[in-house]
Formats: sequence, structure tokens, C-alpha cells
Amino acid sequence: MDTSSKIIVRLFYAMAAFAATYLIYILYRYVFLDTYFDHAEPDIAIMAWRLFSGEELYHTPGAAEQIFSAYGPLLYLITGLYLKLFGASLATSKLAAAGSCLIALTSFAYYTWQRFGANYFGIGVLAFVCYPLMISPVAIWIRPEPHTALLVTLAVVATLFYDSGRVWLMAIIIAALAGLAINLKIHSAIYFVPLVMRYCTIRWFTMWPIMAGVSVVFFFLPFSLPTISLSNYIAGLMEMMTSREIQIVALLSALKWSQLFLAPGVILLFATITNRKGIKREDVIYFFVYLLCVVVTFYPSSVPGSTWRQMLPFFPITVDLFLRFLTALEGSKTRWLAGNIIVSLTV
Repeated sequence: MDTSSKIIVRLFYAMAAFAATYLIYILYRYVFLDTYFDHAEPDIAIMAWRLFSGEELYHTPGAAEQIFSAYGPLLYLITGLYLKLFGASLATSKLAAAGSCLIALTSFAYYTWQRFGANYFGIGVLAFVCYPLMISPVAIWIRPEPHTALLVTLAVVATLFYDSGRVWLMAIIIAALAGLAINLKIHSAIYFVPLVMRYCTIRWFTMWPIMAGVSVVFFFLPFSLPTISLSNYIAGLMEMMTSREIQIVALLSALKWSQLFLAPGVILLFATITNRKGIKREDVIYFFVYLLCVVVTFYPSSVPGSTWRQMLPFFPITVDLFLRFLTALEGSKTRWLAGNIIVSLTV
């Protein structure tokens, strides 16, 4: 690597460090802010505290005690654990979300170093940090999104086992993480489909049924607690799902915000024009499966009470795709530097 390339790489390291520091500062300010950003946050905190106080989590629809959301019990278990350990307060109710955000960042930084090497570490961390920053507070508040993003990030990290030949271990981990994500929010399987199609197609007729079984087991695990009623959860979920129709305004908003997640297509196009031979066929399939999954999330993003934030947990895969298509530009210093600059300007 020549001097100019080294300077660019070091610049991205500095930018990544600054962005990560700023994210930590934002999380600190959020945790110690004496209010919530969103009406659902106090509901979630109350339900989590109830659960860890020995009360029922879900009640029958229409009951006076009912505070229902479309979220599964794992969200309240994670949030309530911090409340139980550190006492009930606004700050401690936010620690779980902030913690998931930081763990996701650390995990993806490790993944970037292992898969793409030191030259991509700065741009990878910078891009990853920028997504929570530019779509805050959605990425950091007391809702499922920070935890789902963490689970997707860990699934991306698990693909490192593929490189060492431990395909089945990777598949089981991805399936377990998907089951937990589905427990957080019922449609969350969609976030793992691109990874499954990229890495879990070897003997798929055997692998996929086993992965589905593992996901089901991990989905049901939190319902084994006596204070968490599966029947009341399903009843409340069905009541909510059957009473909502698509809103055109929300659909148009989802279409607009989807540009944040489909931006790797710009680097793919650039690589296709300048160095088609450097692009891996598997990564192109990976991108188009991902594109289809993003489009599918337009539906949950367009119903009343929801927004484009349903796409947020895709962002670890978004950054992974950025880096993959950047590696296709390595044959030319000019192309490679141009690609890195395009990614940095995009985020």
C-alpha cells in the first residue's frame, strides 16, 4: 500500500474513533436524560418491572391490567434484568438498549478486522457507527430495535465460522439468534434471510429444517416462565395485527428511508462498471436477496403505529455489503480510494 492509501486508511481510523466516541456520548446523554423519547418506552419499563416483581407480563385483551405492545417477552426480560440489578429508575431502564448498541459496535469491529483486515477496519467501524447516529433515537431507545440489531450483528459475526469450515456451528448460532429476534418482534426472521441464503445453502434440505427447529425452541424459551402467558401474548398480537391496514403516507416514508439501506448498490454498480471480475457471484446474490427482504419490510413499516424503523436491524448487513463490494475494487488504487470515499460520504 502506497503513502496516499495509508493516509486515507489512517484518516478513516481517526473518523471512526471520533464517531464511536460521539455515539458513546449520545448514549450517555440518553441514559441520564430525565424523560423518554417515545410513549412506548415507559410502558416497556413498567411491564419489565412488573415481570421482575413477580406479576404477569401479559393479560387478556381488554383487562384493566393490560398494557400491550406487539413485543415478545425477551425485550422485558432484558430491560427488567438491569432494573433488578441496579434498581428501578429512568436511567437503569435505558441501560439494556445502550448496552446492546455498544456490544453490537464492538462485535462488528471484531468482525471487520477478522474478515476484511486492518485496511477496512476504519471505514467499517465508521459506517457501522453512522447508522445508529443518523437514525437516532430509534437505534438506542427502549424498544426492540437495538437488541434486534445486536442479534443480527452477532449472526454476521457467526459467519466467520464458515471460513474455518464449521458450517453447522454457524448455522445453529444463526438459527438460535433468529429465534430470539422473532421473540422480540414476530417478523424478525426477515433480517436473517440474506445470511441464510449466503451461507446456509449447503445441504439445505437437511440444514434448513434443523435451523427452523432451533429457532422455534429459542423463540419459546422465555414463555417457559410461569408469569409469561403464551396464549395472552398471541391473543393480544392477533388483536393488534388484524386491526391495521397499510397507510400510503407511511409506505412513501419507508420508500424514502430505504435508500439508507440500499446504498451498497451504489458501490456494486461502481464495481460492476470498473472491475466486474472482482465481484463474487455469491455476494451479488447476497445483495439481491437482501434487497428483496428490505422491500418485504415495507409492509410492517406501513401499518398504523409503525414506521420505516422496521428496516433498522438490517444495517449490520448493509455495512457488511459495503465492505464486500469495496474489496472488489482492490485491483486499482484509484478505484479503491474512490469507493472508500463514496462510502464515507454516503454515511
